Amino acid sequence: MEQQSNPDESRLKLTPHDRYFRHVFTQPGPMHDLVMNVVVPELTENESSGAAEDTVTTIEVSSESFIDEELREHRTDLLVVLRTTGGLELAVYVLFEHKAQNEQHTIFQLMRYHATVLGHLAEQGRKKKRLPPAVLSVVVYNGPGRWTAPTELNTALGLSGKAAEWLNRFSRFRYLVFDVSHGMSRQFHGGLVSRTALRAMHATSRKLGRDDVVDLVHLLGEPELPPEFRRTTLRYLATGREDNAAALLATLKERGYTEMGKT
Repeated sequence: MEQQSNPDESRLKLTPHDRYFRHVFTQPGPMHDLVMNVVVPELTENESSGAAEDTVTTIEVSSESFIDEELREHRTDLLVVLRTTGGLELAVYVLFEHKAQNEQHTIFQLMRYHATVLGHLAEQGRKKKRLPPAVLSVVVYNGPGRWTAPTELNTALGLSGKAAEWLNRFSRFRYLVFDVSHGMSRQFHGGLVSRTALRAMHATSRKLGRDDVVDLVHLLGEPELPPEFRRTTLRYLATGREDNAAALLATLKERGYTEMGKT
């Protein structure tokens, strides 16, 4: 007989990165920022230069979730409704996956999640007699270097030429990538919490130098940041990568912080 997995064991597998990402980006403000910087550009990227610009005016985020309890421990998902100046109303179900390193088989992992979500959406739509929303997968990558893993099925299978063309006709699958190191170096549209959290996640993917630690401590000293977010981020920075903890705590002490994070 196949041994049943224990939900408590699944929770034990959560990394500090999993917990921190879910803690921050299930909040309305930061999640709105991710949608604005990842999903909205995708909708307008292929607009014809001669056509009237149709920009997103509102983003409504719903707390409704369609993934099962086991997946929800590891995935961050949301239903958003986008409205544009041209009168378009588009419901998109976004499934976020964050990675601290390049994983070549990410696309197959996301296809499995897609299938789970689509099954739930189809059943919900059947009951309510409505069409399910579009489903979009987004990888938020905070590791070193650029994301190089395949983002489309045909490239993941190593196909080219006519074979890749036929696969795209019958079974196309792709996902988006928000590369934190690259995305944050350009103009990022979002609040201080989102920008600080993404920088913190990128920082924990590598060993921090002295200047990096000072920059992060200075950023966390911004008075607009909620105290609970500041404490959570400090704990994450200290536990996300243990060899950063000593330098981080020494810098905090030098700059007059107490254990509660107050100057």
